[in-house]
Amino acid sequence: MHICPVLVFATTMALASDFLLWNPSMSTPTYIYKIVPASATPYPLTDAPPVSELDASDRFIHLSTAFQVAGTLKRFFPNEDSIYLLRIIYANVH
Repeated sequence: MHICPVLVFATTMALASDFLLWNPSMSTPTYIYKIVPASATPYPLTDAPPVSELDASDRFIHLSTAFQVAGTLKRFFPNEDSIYLLRIIYANVH
């Protein structure tokens, strides 16, 4: 799986281009995103996205479409000063 980290200040450009490639009425997005607090990001990144405590307790990795990222940030990461937005090619997820 190829994971492309997008720094938080570059997020707007990356997401804007993804909106052109996918919208909520389509069945399959081109990319999906893993939001990771900068303080919790392992370096160097591995081939798999980091697993949060919520992911572990729910037993799956929480991901967002470009359309969902803003709401996910607002709801689950309101106090984070910086995050990494990991862009994952949807077709490569198994």
